[in-house]
Amino acid sequence: IGLRTQAHVIRHCEIENTLHVACADGVKIEHNIIAGTKCGIVLDLVEGAFRTTIADNIIVSRDGAICLLSGSQIDIVRNQMEQGGGQRNANRLAQAQLIMRASRFVCTAINVVANNFGGGTNADCGIDAASADGNPLVDVFVDLNTFRSFASGYDVKLGAGVRNACFGENNRLRGNRDGYILNAHGEPQGAV
Repeated sequence: IGLRTQAHVIRHCEIENTLHVACADGVKIEHNIIAGTKCGIVLDLVEGAFRTTIADNIIVSRDGAICLLSGSQIDIVRNQMEQGGGQRNANRLAQAQLIMRASRFVCTAINVVANNFGGGTNADCGIDAASADGNPLVDVFVDLNTFRSFASGYDVKLGAGVRNACFGENNRLRGNRDGYILNAHGEPQGAV
C-alpha cells in the first residue's frame, strides 16, 4: 500500500502471502482471510504514523501472522492467528505469530487485545518483541488473549529495548499449564 498516504481500509479480502503496509495514519485492516507461505501482514509505517487497526482477521501464514517494523498507536484486536506447517523461512526475524521490532524509529502505544494465538508447528512463541537498531518498543499492552502451548515453552519473549510492557490479568492459556514470559536476559520473567 502506498508510501506516505493515509486512511486506507482493507476489508473483506482474501489475501495470499503478504499484505505489506508502508504508509501513514489511519489504516484499518479488518475482516480478512490471509494465508500463504510468508508473513501475513507486515507493518512498516512512516515516522509519525498513528492509529492503525488490525482487527477481526483470520491469519494462517507459515512465517508468522503479523510483523510490526514501525508505527505507533497500533491496535491488534480479535484476530485468529495460526501458523501452517512446511519449511520455515530461515531469514525470518523470529519464529512467532506476532513479531514486533522497532526497526526505523521508536514504536509506541501498541495494544494486543482479545486475540487467539492458535496452533501451528512453526511457532516458537505467540509474541516476540525486541528492539532493532536501538529503537525501543514503548507502552505495549497485552490482555484478554488466548495462547496455545508453544515449542519454546514461552508464550511471550521480550527482548532488549522493550519498555513499559503491561500484561493484563485476563490472558488465557490453552491446556493444563502455566504461561511464561521470557525476558531480554533469557530468564523467565513471570506468568502471562
